Amino acid sequence: MTCHFCLPPLTARALDPDDLRLASAVYETALAAIDRPVPEAFRVFLARLILECLFHGERDADRLNADALKYVRLAFRST
Repeated sequence: MTCHFCLPPLTARALDPDDLRLASAVYETALAAIDRPVPEAFRVFLARLILECLFHGERDADRLNADALKYVRLAFRST
């Protein structure tokens, strides 16, 4: 992902309804790309990654989708 893995202080966090709709769409698109059961821990981690990117200012839907799908492919690649 292109964002950093640290959240700003709780008081600095604020997402508007459009941000939440974007996060939801990116999350659902990434999960739809997985053709097997997805552990709850992975779902939570994926959601956090997407939200962190939004907290750090990323609002480009294409970039968020690409980054989330890249993470999904890495996590579920065939070995």
